[in-house]
Amino acid sequence: MDSNDNYPNLPIAKSLEQSPFFMMGVVHRHFRNQAQKELMANYDITTEMQKALEVINCFEPISQQKLADALMNERSATKRLVDNLIKRNLVTTIKDENNQKHKLLTLTEEGKKTRKLGDVIMQKLERKWLSSLESNEIESIITICNKLSSNI
Repeated sequence: MDSNDNYPNLPIAKSLEQSPFFMMGVVHRHFRNQAQKELMANYDITTEMQKALEVINCFEPISQQKLADALMNERSATKRLVDNLIKRNLVTTIKDENNQKHKLLTLTEEGKKTRKLGDVIMQKLERKWLSSLESNEIESIITICNKLSSNI
């Protein structure tokens, strides 16, 4: 079943079709929904979990607050996310040598394996989604997004 089968093909109002942020949101939601479906079916993780595994992998050991900042999540949402990753044996905590009250997050061996396998799915989907674009169009999207995000 194609990911578009989940959504009726509703016409988009011309004004919305001309809104870059609305269209970016539509594309992102469709991509995220397809990725979520594949990640859940294969590895029982969400796209949010996959992103967390990627961030932890890049910056481990990392505090839960820094993970929340990197994911642009609230602390409470990140705590639930981390608790679910710990329950799945994908993440573990270690004591912070500089502050014994703080715990730092690291990937377990299962977490490292799941992150790599999830990354394969994400890269495959990205290639599929970008396959209709020329390389200069992809570069333009990246450049535009970087410009927009520098305004934050």
